[in-house]
Amino acid sequence: MNFAHPNQPITIPVLRPIFFTVLCVAGCLLLPTAAWAQKERTPDKGLTSERPDTRKQIKAATSLLVQEPACDGANFATDTFNNNVFMGGPMVAFAWTPNVTETITRIEIFTGESAGPDALAIWSDDGGTPSKPLANLSNTNNFALSAANSWQGADLLTPVTVNAATKYWVVFDPVGGEQAPVQNGVGQQYWGSYVGTVTGVPAPSWFGPFSFPDRAWKFRVFCLPSVKDVYAVKFLCGSFTPPFPSEEREWPVKPGNYFTAINVHNPNSVLVSFQKKAVLLYGGERPPRPEEPMPPGKLFEASLKDDWGLEIDCTDIRKQLLGSAVPSAPAFITGWVVIEVPGTPKHPEPRPIDVTAVYTSHGWDLSTGKPTYMGFAEDVVPVLPKRVKP
Repeated sequence: MNFAHPNQPITIPVLRPIFFTVLCVAGCLLLPTAAWAQKERTPDKGLTSERPDTRKQIKAATSLLVQEPACDGANFATDTFNNNVFMGGPMVAFAWTPNVTETITRIEIFTGESAGPDALAIWSDDGGTPSKPLANLSNTNNFALSAANSWQGADLLTPVTVNAATKYWVVFDPVGGEQAPVQNGVGQQYWGSYVGTVTGVPAPSWFGPFSFPDRAWKFRVFCLPSVKDVYAVKFLCGSFTPPFPSEEREWPVKPGNYFTAINVHNPNSVLVSFQKKAVLLYGGERPPRPEEPMPPGKLFEASLKDDWGLEIDCTDIRKQLLGSAVPSAPAFITGWVVIEVPGTPKHPEPRPIDVTAVYTSHGWDLSTGKPTYMGFAEDVVPVLPKRVKP
């Protein structure tokens, strides 16, 4: 205010204080926003955000339960993670191409620092350029989180089979604020959506794609354990003559000549794959010590078309299944041939096959001092499987 002369009018500049007041208020409002912008940033339209890594890492409690190992995933070999990246709240879908065909029953991500609830799903791919999530194949229910950064997830409501070399999407619906399941590495392509759930998102709602080296998404899946049918077939091959006569020593078989033929038939209308191996229990030139456990031989892959068959005889056992581990014929050997028929992701129940063992033999007449043939025997034995679970 200016006071000049009593007879002069008084002039009060009102606008200037108002102007400065507005500037002050605006500045006070903008300062926190500027400070927030310096502390947090989002390169993917709010899907994830970053801030200085000042959060305390909470160590997960050690579980007393023994869990089956994960069968597949991405970046799940270690618990390394980028502690400065957290989820913004919108849904995220990151790409995944499995190396083998497998049936998924459970999915987990590396997260924490929130109570949730979160949800996960596996989606198909639309095949576009660039491709994006198409439709939900199976999903979890919402699940709560623990505060500790650790592997957390849930079982899929329905097991889903994924095919090797086929692109899929792991869809993550976070509540927002939880630890982002990311580490440094080869960043997968990922999309986001502000609407929808893990069970459905309108196709136009996906935005992206994004990919950053500090957002290599971490997840792991667990597969349906495949049962298998095991056919264990006893074999006896070669000639056995006691190296010396003894009334006190007992030998594995009576003196004689033995032959085993194992017939395998596929009664199904589709090809069946299986594995075969042998376990040597007695070798004529190198017999084991009494009750000595013996290891199995190498597994060999085999398959039969529908209604086809094959035979595993003594020559096959010596030359293929046991290889150099046994003496050549006619040295006596005995043990097991083991045939394993596993289930498959598309057909978890092992397909049945026919396995029949045919045994023929004759004895030795040792009364003259020189072994001569004596008698003949034959036996045909159907072999039933045992169902074995992992």
